[in-house]
Amino acid sequence: MTVKQDHDGSWRVQVDRKGIPRTRRSGFENREAAELFERDYLAKYRTNYEQAMDERSLKELIEAWYIYHGINLADAERRRRVLLQMAVDLKNPIASQITAEQFVMYRFHVTQNEGAVCLKTFNNRHGYLAAVFNRLKKLKVITYQSPICEVEFFKIQERQLSYFSRSQIDELLETIKMYSTNLSTWWVTQICLRTGARWGEAEKLKRKQVHNGRITFELY
Repeated sequence: MTVKQDHDGSWRVQVDRKGIPRTRRSGFENREAAELFERDYLAKYRTNYEQAMDERSLKELIEAWYIYHGINLADAERRRRVLLQMAVDLKNPIASQITAEQFVMYRFHVTQNEGAVCLKTFNNRHGYLAAVFNRLKKLKVITYQSPICEVEFFKIQERQLSYFSRSQIDELLETIKMYSTNLSTWWVTQICLRTGARWGEAEKLKRKQVHNGRITFELY
């Protein structure tokens, strides 16, 4: 019990919990005042405490994200595989204990060593992992903000735009036919090729925007 009465009749509070700064206060006139202090102190550090007590691994959180949200995405299974591989590469740590330094060192390793991942690809993966924590926090599956979400992405100089040749377009469409299991990939690709729309713009089109062979893009 953290609230106790001293020999002089006053009350004292001692808080010694994982994830919360230790404190000891005495001299409270009555039990109610001591308990009020304890409640306020714990409430102040509640997020730290809950984070410290959350011992789920990164893989466990990824699987929770997949069930609650990821499964609804067009590229659900591919993204799940990418995320789980990141968990393996990070040695599947306790998700709530991942530090920014740990993630940055991992990033350095996979982008600078032999067989390195290109910076743009890693930015995509970084975005996937940050989205896992943000979505789970929004759904109240977790209560903390992961430091991964605060790490800045690589700054990449944009390359000059270029265009597919006819042979490259044919190769792209043939590859999609042969290997893609998601029917929407074919149609989104067709829209991008025929209109110049970005992938995200084409993917978010609603039925009302496609009518009689015409596509209407909405400005937001």
